[in-house]
Amino acid sequence: MADAFTPPKPASVSGYNYQEEAGVNRAQFEGNYSQRSGSGPNAWQGRVKLSWRNLTLVQLDAIRGFIRPRNGRAAFLYQVPGTSAPELWTCPNLNVRPERNKQHWAIALDLVRENDL
Repeated sequence: MADAFTPPKPASVSGYNYQEEAGVNRAQFEGNYSQRSGSGPNAWQGRVKLSWRNLTLVQLDAIRGFIRPRNGRAAFLYQVPGTSAPELWTCPNLNVRPERNKQHWAIALDLVRENDL
């Protein structure tokens, strides 16, 4: 069972964008005809960019301390805003920047929904 990601405060929904894309295999033929098929039983691929602002160093370290050891490979459970249940995610990218004269911090995570067995 995957670990659950429980950040110290909710992610900001300002600028929130949950992108889903259908995985489609397409065969192109003469005369501009094509045939399409799903790329598997879990054809929908999801991506989301989440951000947290005005974090203390302790809060920043809690988020970074959970994400970094997974090295973008190990999936974790997290319920993103606008969904009804936790799903499996990986985080291939994170970005940290200082706010308010380095007394507070912001972090942005790029999450990719996974369909592990």
